[in-house]
Order: sequence, then C-alpha cells, then structure tokens
Amino acid sequence: MPTFLKIVVICIVISVTLANVILLASDSTMESAIAEAKEEKHSELLESGASQNEIDKELIKVEKKLKLINQWEKSQFEDFVAISIFASILGLLSGGFIYSFFVRKVFRKTQLGLIFFATLTPALWQAFLFGTDARGLIILSSIESKDFSFNPYTKDGGFISPVIASWLFINHPELYNECGMFSERLDLCNMPIVFYIGSTLDFGSEEVIERQYSNLKEVINRGASLTEGYDGLAPIHQAILFNNPRYAALLIESGADIGQRVNKPDKPYNGYHAVEYLNYLDQKGKHDFNQLRLVINEKLYKRVN
Repeated sequence: MPTFLKIVVICIVISVTLANVILLASDSTMESAIAEAKEEKHSELLESGASQNEIDKELIKVEKKLKLINQWEKSQFEDFVAISIFASILGLLSGGFIYSFFVRKVFRKTQLGLIFFATLTPALWQAFLFGTDARGLIILSSIESKDFSFNPYTKDGGFISPVIASWLFINHPELYNECGMFSERLDLCNMPIVFYIGSTLDFGSEEVIERQYSNLKEVINRGASLTEGYDGLAPIHQAILFNNPRYAALLIESGADIGQRVNKPDKPYNGYHAVEYLNYLDQKGKHDFNQLRLVINEKLYKRVN
C-alpha cells in the first residue's frame, strides 16, 4: 500500500476513535452539566426573590434547553467528523488524479477553489441535513438569532439562520421531509411533529418563542393530529405537564380532545383525562396550576357555548 494511503487510513482510524471518545464523554457529562446549570439558575432566582413556582418552571426550562442543545451539537459533531473525513479522502484522490493527468498544468486558482469548496463541505452537509428535515428546521429555528453567524467556520455558524429555518418550515414544506435523515439518526420519527414542537416551546427569548408558536400553528393548520401522542401522553397532556397555558389554549382552540386519556399503565394517573391529570399534578403541590386551570375552563366554556 502506498505511503500516502497508509497515512489516510491511520488518520481516519484516529479521527473516528477520537470522535467516539468525545461523544461518549459528552453523554456522560450532560447530566452533571444540567445539574450545575440548574443549581446556578436556582441561586440566581433565589437572590431575585422569585417564588418556588417560578423557580420550578425556570429549572424545567433550563433542563429542556440543555438537552435540546446537546442533541443538536452531538449531531453537528458527528456530521462534522464524518464529512471532514470524506472531504479529506475526496480531496486527496482528486488531487492525485489532477496531478497525474495534468502534471501541474492546473491553474493555482482552481486548486485554491477546490480546497475552499472542500472546507465548506461540513457546513453544506449540515445545511442539507437540517434543511431537508422538519425537526431539523425546528431545532434551527429555536436558536437565538444573536447567537447565529453566517460564517460557516464558526461553532454556531451555517447557511440557514433561525429566521430562514422558520420561514422555510412555514412556507416551503415541499423542500423537507416529515421524517428525514436527521430524525432517523436521532430516532425521532416516532414522535409526532406537534408533540416535538411542544417540547421546544416557552424557553429562550420572546423572538424564539414566537417563532416556535408560529411553527406550531402552521402544522396544526395543515391538519396535524392533535390526538397522536408519545410515550402515553397526547399533546394536551404535554401542555399540562409543562404547565403551559398558551400551548393548552392553542390546542383546545384547534379542537384537541380534552377527554383523551393518558396511556401509561405503570403510572397511578393512567387513564386520566386532561382535567383529571391536571388535578393529579396540582395535588403534588410542586407547581401553581391556577392560570392553566383558568385557561382550560375558559376555552372549554367557549367551546360548549
């Protein structure tokens, strides 16, 4: 085997091994990172005089956001490693082909152009992976605009900004799949799109929150199921679990079945409909469900009358 091919193989083995080590370390440290972030947020809220209910809600948001970011960054890293290796091999083979057949007659600008295009491959692949998948666009749209950069060489850079991602999701469903490569890779295809968007609501800036609600309204207007759930919970149960009055109100206004029952045989609240589930959580005393209860009662009253 030629020396340069041996070098390529060794580099690939080292890169893949290093990638797996880093990914495993990322998984093992995520929980400790969440605990540290929650403790820091808890201290901050105590100093500001927040109530226990407000503290509990904010800590839930912190955990949700960190898990979502970890999911996204892990996918980014895997893609970066895989595509970088592919681009390296392709670049070496192409360079060898050009050198062998044209013997240095290729213009230097062309060579530089090929190198520049190869360096963009990871960012281009990420744009394709996220941009052709409904859930990928949802994740991109949940990023703060101030944290995004069009510079593809930065950590938070790319070709699809949060605003563009939401615009594509709402206006061009023909460009992406309900379950694309991104969803398949992260085993998200069995989570209904309404439920998936519901897990991203109400954390981040007002701009991010409004984008996610716009995305949710769009899929509901397209006729997405409001009864199809995940892990035994329907979207209306998810809204109650997250103590999210706005989410619950939108679901009820759109025709969600308030009488749909929880399907978790191993839980004491199995078989509870939405209001019973709300009462069960309220009895735990961990959150103040008064606002959510008022919203549900108001929407149900309007529906009946």
